[in-house]
Amino acid sequence: MIYTGLSRLYVAKYSYDKLLNKTSYTDGISLGEAMDYVINITTASTPLYTNNRKRGEIVSFSDGSVTHKAPDSNMEASAYISGITPKEITIAEGKTVRKYGRSVEIQPPYLGFGTVYQVYDADANKYRYQPIITPKIQYQLSSNNVTTQGETITFNVPDLPAKVMVDDETKEWLWEYDLYDTEEEADEVLRLILKVAPKTESGDTGAETV
Repeated sequence: MIYTGLSRLYVAKYSYDKLLNKTSYTDGISLGEAMDYVINITTASTPLYTNNRKRGEIVSFSDGSVTHKAPDSNMEASAYISGITPKEITIAEGKTVRKYGRSVEIQPPYLGFGTVYQVYDADANKYRYQPIITPKIQYQLSSNNVTTQGETITFNVPDLPAKVMVDDETKEWLWEYDLYDTEEEADEVLRLILKVAPKTESGDTGAETV
């Protein structure tokens, strides 16, 4: 396929019921507008030998990573993907602030991640839209590099790296869906699966936005 664009950044809290062998998602939110998205996968191979020769091998998923940018980020959603609980603290009489403390004891939660690929359909000579879900990820610590503003503005949008894992129920690490004629149809698929609140009449979502 010919990929020509990207939209939507959705995440939702991942949970797995071992007794029912069932994955579910709750509290889905939007991370704002999409800018870029990279997924890298490492495979492992297990060779099979017979009669003193290599007969074949099995290639399987080993691990992977997702990296993307979220230019519309805010602290609330940063806390969501990091597993941070903000605290109101008093720094002077009558003055309180909200602190987002990053601790060595805090582990980022497991999340589902969804986005939409814009695909060029050469046969039909039009764009179509494909929902993509990475069913289980965990965001990792990321670096940042900020410089003072000079005569020109440099837009610095940090990368948000995440570890890709295998879904406990399906044993799958990526879910790809049919292509849709409109972006809204692809968007609806992600919202229904990841439990992201639907858009309101104004076009806003009921979900938090980074």
